[in-house]
Amino acid sequence: MNHKHETHSSSLFLLELVIAIVIFALCSAVSLQFFAKAHLWNKEAKALHFFSNECSMAAEICGISSSLEDFEKQLQNLYPDTPIKNGSLLLSYDDLLKPCSSCDERFLYSLTFSQQEEMLYVTMEVTDTNNSSIFFNLESIHHIGGASYAP
Repeated sequence: MNHKHETHSSSLFLLELVIAIVIFALCSAVSLQFFAKAHLWNKEAKALHFFSNECSMAAEICGISSSLEDFEKQLQNLYPDTPIKNGSLLLSYDDLLKPCSSCDERFLYSLTFSQQEEMLYVTMEVTDTNNSSIFFNLESIHHIGGASYAP
């Protein structure tokens, strides 16, 4: 009689152990999803910080430029390996935010500039090529010889 009671007790312990393992497995699966999502948010935040700095540098250059030619010359100093064509500069970046060729690009950073009368207009736009959406956008307007204004 006593022997049956021990078997029943050990099988109950085994069942409790299996249930505890299942609960921990489910919790770890949910936690793993949270960690993966947090990792993706971290990568996106790093990219946003990187491109906000890049665009801020161009806006600062706009603010200190005395002419369209001066702005173009300073941009060429900032990005010496990238040609400027018709008031436009295009840069491709990969997932690691390193400059790359257009076939490996994850982000496309386009900077367009023009002058109308005494105003210098600069538009900086970063496109996420994975989903063709605008990732970051900044516009800067500078009165040549005056202060800069970023709407």
